[in-house]
Amino acid sequence: MNTSPDEAGLDSLQVDPTAVDVDTTRWETQMSGGLKVDYGDRRQFDASRLAYTSEPLTRDIEITGHPIIHLKITSTREDGSFFVYLEAVKPDGICCYLTEGQMRALHRKVWTESPFSVLGPQHSYLKRDAEPLTPGEPAILEFTMHPISVRLPAGYRLRVCLAGSEKVFANVPADGAPPFLKFHRGPDGCHIDLPIIEP
Repeated sequence: MNTSPDEAGLDSLQVDPTAVDVDTTRWETQMSGGLKVDYGDRRQFDASRLAYTSEPLTRDIEITGHPIIHLKITSTREDGSFFVYLEAVKPDGICCYLTEGQMRALHRKVWTESPFSVLGPQHSYLKRDAEPLTPGEPAILEFTMHPISVRLPAGYRLRVCLAGSEKVFANVPADGAPPFLKFHRGPDGCHIDLPIIEP
């Protein structure tokens, strides 16, 4: 979907714990014995994800570093997994994987004393820092995506996809009804910070 950064509102996603990805992701191929990483055309997974697509780039851009995700969400459950994919859309419409990031809501507290904070929001994952979600109340999740270095030509678009499950990872929560998620749009809502390198 195309939305203005200033367009406030909510976008809903019913988490599908049976949703799948290709068998040749960066995760699957680590234990496959020689399979090549190939994410294919990412549009094939649109039914189980939310997608946000930019306008065409007016100039070539270079993205080098850790993209940072800022999510403002409301959930029906006390915990959940959040998967974010950054993709490039070619002029012919084909969507190519660039990078991804994951965060379990329980571990969303930002670790301000981390020695790696220069890379973006860090998290301790310690039990004392656990923060369960309160169903029905908004919460903020901030986390880094895996670093990349890519140059995209003018005419390409950027796309961000959001999901609540991925077959390589355990479903969270492990039992009960899958979460029904709402992602907040607008000036104080979800957004991504891209490490764009100026020429």
